[in-house]
Amino acid sequence: MKLSTIVFCSVLLNALLLGLLCNPGFKQRSPVVRLNQITNRQVRVVAPLIKQTDSPAVREITQAFQWSQLESEDYRVYTANLRKLGCPEPTVRDIVIADVNELFYRRVYDMVASLQNRFWELVADQKQFQKLVDDKWKELEGLNAERTVMLQELLGKFERSSKRQEAVDLESREASRQLTDFLDPEKAVEYLKCEQRFAAARDKLNSSQPPIPQNELQGKLKNLQEQMDLELAQLLSPGELAECRLRKSSFADLRNRLTGFQATGEELRELARIDTSAAKLSERRDRIKEFLGPERFAQFERAQTPHYQEIFEVAERFEVPNEAVGDAFEMRKAAEEKAVELRANKSITPEARINGLKEIQMETTRALTSALGPEAFGAYRSRSGQWLDGLRAEH
Repeated sequence: MKLSTIVFCSVLLNALLLGLLCNPGFKQRSPVVRLNQITNRQVRVVAPLIKQTDSPAVREITQAFQWSQLESEDYRVYTANLRKLGCPEPTVRDIVIADVNELFYRRVYDMVASLQNRFWELVADQKQFQKLVDDKWKELEGLNAERTVMLQELLGKFERSSKRQEAVDLESREASRQLTDFLDPEKAVEYLKCEQRFAAARDKLNSSQPPIPQNELQGKLKNLQEQMDLELAQLLSPGELAECRLRKSSFADLRNRLTGFQATGEELRELARIDTSAAKLSERRDRIKEFLGPERFAQFERAQTPHYQEIFEVAERFEVPNEAVGDAFEMRKAAEEKAVELRANKSITPEARINGLKEIQMETTRALTSALGPEAFGAYRSRSGQWLDGLRAEH
C-alpha cells in the first residue's frame, strides 16, 4: 500500500490523524465521557466524576471585565461563563473547540514524543514504521473518540462541517512539529508561525474573488515565496534552512519510490540532498551512483521500477526473501528480451517462432514458481502476471 501521505507528515502521525479524524468511513464510537477531562481544563487537578446532570456554578460578571474572570478548571464552567458574558454561540464554539483541541494536542504530543529526532530513521525503516503505525492507531482512535464526546458534552449537537478543517489543522501542526524537531523549541515556534502566516497569505491569494488572472497570480505567489525565503533565512542558520528544505522536498517520500531498497536514515538523507542539489537528471544519477556504488545503485534504480514493485509487494505478503524477488525481476527482464529477440529473428519459420515463444513462457513460469514459491507466484500471476501471456504473442 502506498504511504506517501504518512511518510511526509511526521512519518507516522500526520496520516494517522488525518485518516482518523477525516475519513468518512470511520465510525465514531460512543465511549463514556471522561468527566475528569471536562473538569480539568488546565490539567492542574483531577476532579471526581460529576454526573452530566450537575449544573456548574456560573460566575456573575458585574464589574470591569477581566478575562481571568472567565477562567475555570472546569470546561463546563468556562463554557457557561463565555455564554454568560454574551459571546455569540459561534464564538463560544470556536474558543471551546480550540481549547479542547489544544488539550488533546498535548496528549498526542506526549504519545509521540519518542519519535523526536527520528525523521530519517523512520523514513528508512518501513517495518519499524509500520509497527509504530499499528501500535499508535488504537490510542489515537481512542483520543479522538474522547475528544468528540467531550465537545458534544460541552456544546451539545453542533454542525460537523468544520470537522475536516479541525483535523487538517491538527494534523498539519503536528506534521510541522515533526519536520522541525531538530531546531531548538523557540526557533521552531517562530519557524512554524512564519510558515502559517505565509500559508494563510497564499490561501488568500488563491481564493481571491474575483479570481486573480493566472499570470498575475503566479507572480504574486512567487513574490510571496521570495519574501518567505528571506524571512526564514534571517531566522535560521544556512544549515538549519537546508535541513528544513530537505525534509520538505519531494524526495522525502522515498518509501514509496524505493520498494525493497535497504538504506540507513543517513543514507536517505544524503540521497535527498543529492536529489535537491543536482540540477540535471544525468548529474543526479552520476552522483547517486558514486555515492552508492555500482551494485547498490542498480538496486536503487530497480526499486523504483513498477515491475519490481509488483513482485515485491506480493512476495512480502508471503515472506519471500528479497534475493528471490530480485531474481524474479531479472527473470522477467531476461524472458522479455528473449521474446523480443525471437520475434525479430526472420530466419526461422513462423511455427518455430510460436514454439519458441511458448517455451520461453513455460520456462519462465517454472523459474518464477521455483523462486517465489507456488503460493506467492499464484498470487502474483493473478494480480500482475498478464505479461506472461504476452510472451506468447508474435507481435
